[in-house]
Amino acid sequence: CFSSVWYQYMDLMGFFNNSNEFGYYLSITVMLAASMYVICQNRIGRILYFLLFSFQASVLMYNNTLGAWVGIVFGFLLLILVSFLCPNISRSRSVIAFAVFIFVTLITIPLGSKMFASFLGIFSDVNLIASGAVDAAEAGNGRWKIWRATVSYIGERPWLGFGVEGISERLHEDAGNYRPHNEFLQYAVFFGIPFAISYVLGIVSIYIRALRVRERLDPMTCACLIVAFSYLGSAFFGNSYYYTAPYFFIFLGLGYRNFIPRRSF
Repeated sequence: CFSSVWYQYMDLMGFFNNSNEFGYYLSITVMLAASMYVICQNRIGRILYFLLFSFQASVLMYNNTLGAWVGIVFGFLLLILVSFLCPNISRSRSVIAFAVFIFVTLITIPLGSKMFASFLGIFSDVNLIASGAVDAAEAGNGRWKIWRATVSYIGERPWLGFGVEGISERLHEDAGNYRPHNEFLQYAVFFGIPFAISYVLGIVSIYIRALRVRERLDPMTCACLIVAFSYLGSAFFGNSYYYTAPYFFIFLGLGYRNFIPRRSF
């Protein structure tokens, strides 16, 4: 009964077209609530952020978006690392938040969540790919077939790509989907390998710069970078959309701006 109520609720998913796109959004909001719980100095505020984080995490489990779950784990790993590098980030609350996330993952399994089954499916998918099985193309809910087709297209036009949505119809015919389900492959096939490399290097440079000036970073800036990193983890399994990707760029920008040297005029 409990799980059926949840699924009836989750069928709505607000204005999102499907559960995957809702998952991309959740990879942002779950990590944001967790980060705010960690950095908040007000006790009442910490309680509210903790409750919000726990609720959002439970929604993610019933949404059954494994890519978003993996992205959030990436975010937590960065959060814990940052707590060791930056003295103004609570190490104990960082570990507690990660432990609560794992606890919510486990506690929702007997209550109807399919996340654990999706997680176990990773091992069978890897085995299919490694063994070269006939149905290996269906690994990752068909993503392996999509990725292989996308890589072959990139090889055809490695410098400038096919343009925005330039492979949609062809990919649908070859692999049954209109998008590559990997943002990095998506940028490479849309705009070419040089663009994709520049995109990745630009992101990496922001985090390297943050590491260099970590003594000057305020907690909110750290939280923004952690939230953006969580989205990056989920981007390995998802697509960019007009109502999800902007959140990533906003938080990445907020994480960059606070340590830009001020110019005198």
